Amino acid sequence: FGVQLEGPGIRAKGVTVPGAPLIGIGFNEHIAWGVTNAPRDLRDWYHIKFRDGGTSEYLYNRQWLSTTKRIERIKVKNAKDILDTVIYTHHGPVTYDETFHPEHQGKGFALRWAVNEPANTVKTFTGLNQAKNFEEFLDAFSEYTNLAQNYIYADVEGNVGLSVQGKFPLRWMDQGKFIMDGSNPAFDWQGFIPVAHNPTTYNPERGFVSSANQHAVGPEYPYYYFNDYLEAYRNRRINQELEKMENISVEDMKALQFDNFHFKAYEVVPELLKQLSEREEKNLGQGLHPLISALKDWDFHTHPEQFEPVIFDLWWDLLVESIFKHWKDELPNVVYPSDFTIYNLLKDTPDHEIFNRPGQGQLNSSADHVAASFSQMADSLEILREAQPELNWGNFKNTSIRHIVPLFEAFSRINVPTGGGPGIINATGKEHGASWRMVVEMGDPIRAFGIYPGGQSGNPGSKFYGNFIDLWAEGQYIDFGLRMRQNEEGVLFKTQFEPK
Repeated sequence: FGVQLEGPGIRAKGVTVPGAPLIGIGFNEHIAWGVTNAPRDLRDWYHIKFRDGGTSEYLYNRQWLSTTKRIERIKVKNAKDILDTVIYTHHGPVTYDETFHPEHQGKGFALRWAVNEPANTVKTFTGLNQAKNFEEFLDAFSEYTNLAQNYIYADVEGNVGLSVQGKFPLRWMDQGKFIMDGSNPAFDWQGFIPVAHNPTTYNPERGFVSSANQHAVGPEYPYYYFNDYLEAYRNRRINQELEKMENISVEDMKALQFDNFHFKAYEVVPELLKQLSEREEKNLGQGLHPLISALKDWDFHTHPEQFEPVIFDLWWDLLVESIFKHWKDELPNVVYPSDFTIYNLLKDTPDHEIFNRPGQGQLNSSADHVAASFSQMADSLEILREAQPELNWGNFKNTSIRHIVPLFEAFSRINVPTGGGPGIINATGKEHGASWRMVVEMGDPIRAFGIYPGGQSGNPGSKFYGNFIDLWAEGQYIDFGLRMRQNEEGVLFKTQFEPK
């Protein structure tokens, strides 16, 4: 929720989560900062060898070490407390045991997670809320251990910066990609990357910094940096748009945050249509040509009233299943390659053996899968249209903003008409999306605008419970570069904010 914080030595405004005593994302009279999740692997799993079938001792470096056991008491309303004994090794807790789903594959594995390291989060955000320059901004992270985050920075002097912050394990190349032997000291973490060596940029030559969960470093970075998630579209769209802009205004930045351009489709659709050869198009039948024409004419935006994104979304999902389904049949836990990798395989190696499905002689190349999945997509569209004749991207995506308690659907907003989607700057999916959009102009006075999908009241009976949702769905903002005070109902209203 939105909040303003004032006290001795601190004057900041932005958003926080209920119960947090400081501003999580926002600005003060000198700097502004924002956050995105950084794709960074902070967890490793260790296979633990227990002695004689018990859990009191485990093997490490050819010795039997004692485990530590901690009893966790879990309170349950109108029922007895649940007592859960958690086993700890020097690697960390053993997260699953025989009492948790006997068929679960995680039994006997200890979790080493950087987030479990000691931290002083309150100190970090106190520093951010009071920082006056980039040096003080970075100093705030000296004891920061939270989940890896990209912290973006701007100040009233016109400086910009970006730093990837967290407590990052010092690993050798490829360490942790697979489950490691908990008895072998060679697999232990060798400490942590010094905070001063976390990826950081300040006033880069290109004139801007940006973050959209993409990989943060190049091959010259001296430490092993890994995550199995690859963001390949939003970051490129953001950078391309920023490179084209000049004399950027607040309205320009609002429009960019709500950008609905489907960069993946922009790259992929021409290649898919190319592989639908003239012979295949004829074999597909006259009824399917309008779908091809629609994709050829598509501007690659994803406004809620558009139909073309539905065609592409269904086609792509069915294409991926067509290529890899036999793997999943044989290996239920297989992880598919990223969409960006699949696209490059389609484009550069259409006859790669990965497209040759065993036992399916008619599916030998990428073009075979493209044609087969297109026909499947058309059949799926017919079924969907029978149930929903006015099918469009908005009601197909069915963006819903749900109460934190899953069963409280009456307190949720279902099928909010909005565009965007996964891999799009306006990354609004079925149940996930931008939880906070903010634009701050660090001038005199400071101007700030923000929006989140909710309201300032947590009372479902209040008209302020969800009064921001429609504005959020339409890409509009609340002007909060002004002082906000509470009236008798606890609702925030605005008076002029003038930095001292």
